[in-house]
Amino acid sequence: MLVLCLQNCILSIQLQIKLLNHFIKSLDLTNSGGFTLGIAIDSTNSKIYVPSYDTWTNYSYISIVDATNQTQLQGISTSISGSPNSAVLSPDNTRLYLVTNNNTVAIFNTTTNAKIAEIPVGQGAWGIKINKQGTKVYVASTDSKTISVINTATNTVSNTISTNDPGNLAFNAGGNRLYAVGGDTVSIIDPATDTVLSSTTIGTNLGLMDVGLAPVSILSVQKAGSGTGAISGNDMNCGATCTRGYADNTNVTLTATADAGSAFTGWSGDCSGTTSSVSITMNQAKNCTATFKKLYRLTVTKTGAAGSGTVPVRGLDSWDNNIGYVDAPDGDVVVPAVFPFSSMSAGTVFGGWSGDCYEVYGTSTSSYCKVRMDGPKNVTVIVNKLELNVTKQGEGTVTSSPAGINCGTDCTESSYTAITTVTLTAQPPPIISLLNGKAIVPALIPSRP
Repeated sequence: MLVLCLQNCILSIQLQIKLLNHFIKSLDLTNSGGFTLGIAIDSTNSKIYVPSYDTWTNYSYISIVDATNQTQLQGISTSISGSPNSAVLSPDNTRLYLVTNNNTVAIFNTTTNAKIAEIPVGQGAWGIKINKQGTKVYVASTDSKTISVINTATNTVSNTISTNDPGNLAFNAGGNRLYAVGGDTVSIIDPATDTVLSSTTIGTNLGLMDVGLAPVSILSVQKAGSGTGAISGNDMNCGATCTRGYADNTNVTLTATADAGSAFTGWSGDCSGTTSSVSITMNQAKNCTATFKKLYRLTVTKTGAAGSGTVPVRGLDSWDNNIGYVDAPDGDVVVPAVFPFSSMSAGTVFGGWSGDCYEVYGTSTSSYCKVRMDGPKNVTVIVNKLELNVTKQGEGTVTSSPAGINCGTDCTESSYTAITTVTLTAQPPPIISLLNGKAIVPALIPSRP
């Protein structure tokens, strides 16, 4: 845990940095004003923002410290209407919200260090917190006894909550309750409706008391790929990205759901696997990416002289012996296949592929076509007629095994299936003559030398 201590001096501010209760370094912040009551640390614990104010010169400055190297970076010379009181960063660390004693909230772009807007809030503005989604900023004002709710999309006050002298604010670890300390009470607020649920008396002079939270680990989730989908889980419902803080050691389950026409293909980062749901333990800051890919359709059709025959096409989502489909993620390789050839209808034979195959290979009993799915694709299976024709010259007969050819009279056969082995046997005619109704087989007499 990073612990920061500020020592106010008239001309400079000393920042003491401790880690796990061990003193690391004191850093004198140059260019700073003399007094500060605010400090903000980004969700990655890499940058520290220290707003300050010099009462002699009315000079305001935001010092920025590299927490990793404990060095001061280029700060922000502010043009705010009063001295800074407290500050908070957005969950994605792109916005710094600074409360001033002139009852305004100044908003800075942390990438450019430019002031974006300055918004009036209640009288006696002091404490400030932002919700886990980064959509609402809450500003406690003791004099007006109100909490101003700032819409971060429009940078306007969208609601005002009345409560007892609110001085400081804090969210619970789940982010579904906001606690306001003020006067002698703690008020519990529902941030979904921005209404006070209850107020409890616990003491006196609590107006500027800070409210502590259990250690929180930040989970950042984003999407990648050519497809679209949603990510949800544990009070999370993400758009393109989302960031959420969880109490240390909280078990979080994320679920990725692809939109129609897309497919979820896997998790990366601190999450892994290809199943749609994944669980992680939040014992430190973590990042998870869900990849969604657009689905493209491969259409396979059959053609050829024996187009009515059965063809065993595999590797598709559907195949009705004439046309079939498979939907595959962008960039995947799909491999439709014809096998085994012996399952084709009698009288048919596989004649090859045409269309979007980028590679064709096979065996004596099968054939495969590789298709890269970087768009809609089409492939054709060619089916030829399988027929055995025997041409005979002269007398005699030809028979086959298996049966089918008996030529003589039947010299064509189309009942064989692919890769059937057929044995043909040729039989010459007998040499006979008739004498008085009796068969005479002439003898062969060798000639004399």
